[in-house]
Amino acid sequence: MGHNIVLLTKLKDNGLRLRYAAATVEHGWSRHALTMQVEAKAVERQGKAVTNFDRTLPAVQEAGPRAYAAHRTG
Repeated sequence: MGHNIVLLTKLKDNGLRLRYAAATVEHGWSRHALTMQVEAKAVERQGKAVTNFDRTLPAVQEAGPRAYAAHRTG
């Protein structure tokens, strides 16, 4: 029940409340952890991190049947 109080008192937008409720279930946040996540605007920031993955990681390569067979017998 404490989680509901946090959602109702800290967030005015119903959509955000639902997103934080779902994240709480997914991650098993305690009431205190939920409060900290709301104050840090964790859900709003999700997926917005700046990365350099596209410049530093090698391109994805599709393995053909021979590569798969070599891996299985190797």
